[in-house]
Formats: sequence, C-alpha cells, structure tokens
Amino acid sequence: MVIARTTMRRQRALPALLLLGAAMRAGCVALNVPPVHAWPRYLVVFRAKFGPCRIEELRSALCAVMGDEVPKWALDGSPAYGDKGRLVETCSDIGPPVFHSMRFPSADVARAAARRCACVRAVLEVWAEGATDAECSQMAASLSPERIAELHAPMADGGGWAVHFHAHGLGKKGGSGLTLQERKARLARLGPLLVDIKGPVVLAPSAPSRKHTLWLVDDFDPPIHSEGGTFKARGTSYVALCRLVAEGAAAEVHTSRLSAREALHITSLPADLALMMANFARVRPGDVVLDPFCGTGSTLIGAALVARIHRAEMGELGTAAAADARTPSARLLHAIGLDIDECVHALRANFAQLGLGADADATVFQADIAALRGCQPPLSELPPVHAIVCDPPYGIMILPSGELARTGGEAARALGAAAGGEAERAARAQLACLEHLFALAHAVLADGGRLCFLLPAPFAVERIESVLPPSGRLRLDGAARMAFTAKQYRWLVTMVMGAREQGSGDGFL
Repeated sequence: MVIARTTMRRQRALPALLLLGAAMRAGCVALNVPPVHAWPRYLVVFRAKFGPCRIEELRSALCAVMGDEVPKWALDGSPAYGDKGRLVETCSDIGPPVFHSMRFPSADVARAAARRCACVRAVLEVWAEGATDAECSQMAASLSPERIAELHAPMADGGGWAVHFHAHGLGKKGGSGLTLQERKARLARLGPLLVDIKGPVVLAPSAPSRKHTLWLVDDFDPPIHSEGGTFKARGTSYVALCRLVAEGAAAEVHTSRLSAREALHITSLPADLALMMANFARVRPGDVVLDPFCGTGSTLIGAALVARIHRAEMGELGTAAAADARTPSARLLHAIGLDIDECVHALRANFAQLGLGADADATVFQADIAALRGCQPPLSELPPVHAIVCDPPYGIMILPSGELARTGGEAARALGAAAGGEAERAARAQLACLEHLFALAHAVLADGGRLCFLLPAPFAVERIESVLPPSGRLRLDGAARMAFTAKQYRWLVTMVMGAREQGSGDGFL
C-alpha cells in the first residue's frame, strides 16, 4: 500500500550531470577561489566526539560548498602545535587532536563549511599563538601596525565584542583553568593587540549588541594524579588569541535532539550523527535524498538541516543561484523514505516540529527493500537520487525466513570468523541487507551520487572491503570506524556511483 506518492517524474541522468557541472563551475567562479597553496590558515576546534570522522566531515562540507572535489591534502589538517599534538583518548572518542591548523580559501568559505558540521565547535582566525602564555604575548607585541589593522578590519563596524576563555584538556577533575585574576593579567599582556578594536566591550554573553567574539584558547596537558589520589593540573601546550570566524552546527543539533522529537523510535539515530552522515553524502539544496529504512526520519531530518544551513550561508556569499542549480526545483530538499512500517505520520510530525515541513518535500512509501521488483510505486517513477543516507537495521531486519546472500559466502565467512564464532547465518543476513541496498542504489542513484551508510563489524575487521559484497559500479570513497559496543566497531561507509557504460546492465535487479 502506498502511503504517499511523489509527483516528480524520473529525469535523464545526462542533463542532470551537465547541470551539476555548470553549477560546480559557477560556484567556483562566484567564490573567486585562489590556488590551494595560497589559502590562509585557520584554527579549527573540533568536538571531542566522532574522532576518526571529524576532519573528513569538514572536507566533505567544503567540497559541497565549493561545488568541486577538494583533495585531502588541501586542508593540511596538522595539529596546531606541531609534533607535540596528542591523540584524544577518552571512553567515547579516539582520534586526532581537537585543535587543528587548516587551510581554507577565505573566511567566508570556512564559515559556510563549518556551519554544516556536527563535529566542528568553532573556526578561529589566529592573531597570536605560542606554546606558553609568554610566547603568545611576545608574538602579539611583535605584530606591525599594518598587520594589526588587517586583523581588526572585520571588526571595523563598531559592533560590540567580547572575549571567550576556552580551556581544554583539564577534564572535570582538573580544575577550571585560569582564575579571574589570571584572566585579567592575560588580557593586560595582550593589551597592545586589543586596545584599538572599535566598538564597546560586551560583558553579558547573550547581549544582543555582541557581534564579534575573541577566543583565548588554552590547551592544557592532561591532569596527573598526585599524592592522596587527587588530580593536579599541568601546564599548557598551546595558547592562542583568536577571532571567532564561525561556529559549527551545535544549535541545529540541539534543536533536533532526540529528547525533543515529536516522534521517536528506540533505534533513532542521534541528531549529530545523522547530520554528520548528510555531510559525508555532500547534501545540497534541491537534492533528492533517499533513506530506504527511514523510520522516524532522523537521517532525512539531518539532510534537510544541512541543506537549510547551506542555502543560508551560500545566500550570504551571494552564490545562492549556483548552490541551488543542481535541480530546477526551488525546494529546500526532496526527502524520500522507504519503510515496511507505516511511519509517514511520524516523519512528517518531526519535519513540521523543526519547521521543515513547508520548505522540504517529505514523501514516504511503504515498501520492502528486499522486494525491489514489486516496489510501489515502481522505481522507474522515482526521480534520480543524489544521495542515499541510511542506517540499515541489520539486527532487527525483516527478511524472508532463511534467506541467504547470493555471494559465494567469502564475505560472510570473514564476518563470522571475525565475530569469534557467531552464527554464519547472521553474517549472511547482514550481507543480504547490503546486497539489497546496493541493488537499490544501482536502480535509483544518479551517476556521481553518493551512498552513505552505517555498518557494524567486529574489532578484528581492519579493512571494510573484506566484508562488503560485490558492489558493481559503486566505488568505495571512504570508511571511518567508531566505537560501538564492547565487541564491535560501527563503520561509516561512503560510496560513489560510477557512470554506466552504454549498452551494459548492472546485474543487480
């Protein structure tokens, strides 16, 4: 039974690709992008979460903003303090340092990319930095009047400004960092760099007159145990005075959090993870985004929020036309969900609660991904899909009793062996779900479209390729693994659909 039907007709892939190429070229011209080696550096402050994914999420967001592929080396994600940078190692996150020095074409492009990201806390323009407070103050005192005027130029509108003190690395038991007197002394030492800033100093953090924010960053070495079992704070490894260029998508993550949803399911994805997956899929305004296991719509909500952020930021850059030229529709997003349950009311309720219902098409079909030939409406009536973003229900999926993957079983045996003797039938069921997903992608995903999905796998799996079934034209673009359970990782896998050769079939359907 069809819950709702789309009125859009399937379009030919070639005109869509030509239009996409024009949009990419128009976006790069409009942004006036300099050569990569000439990009200025900024300090990116990441959240201490999703460690293996945070740099790649930012790169994917930058690719979406610029409308073209940005090489991985272009961001040059080196720790802000060079070889002294330490890995973040907590119970919930293992990854690179949360402070990274990265290149962006401009402050405006950095803001547009960072605003999309769930892993980014802030992007900062560094005014002075050093391993200690003394080194930072010395660098501030050595700046020429011309350089100081250049740094102050973005704040020349006379808007109110404030200083935010950001201490990292102390933990809950390591203290709060600088005392009030120490903060005053720090500002006094940086006085030559602050005294000529136009506009009043705003003391209240939420005051409406506050337009600019300076960050005083302290990255402390982890606290150590002292005698008596107490924690003792250690010195800093990095100190910087910076201007806030952009903040990440923390506001959108908060407003769309699961605890505030109108409709919720026990397996609903957290808001930050759904938003991050939308960035890996490089969702842009006007895209057609499909989730074949939509449930209450977490992934589609994340895609719609990313599209809304993107349109707002690119509008400020004056490139809204280029950003929205991927499809002729002026809609924010075309969200299509498939599910075996009647979940259309839950999805629409969540979209309406977040103010997305009037600006994004949310269409849900009751269909089983395991029966593509009998899908209603026929897949041929769906428009070309730009991105498939999903969290397949491997553990609770409903498939015909005893169904096995059509592969020779090598990937299933790899999964079963890595799981430490778990039933091979469960591994085969997981592979069967992936085969159905890949078949759907070959049926509806446009050339160059992206498939982004989550895949649990045992710790023993080092290369995700070893547990994936044959993927046809789908090319593996990236895979990052995150801690999931006591015995498993959860991989975030991204694949790109290659071009179909004339006269050849996929062999999937």
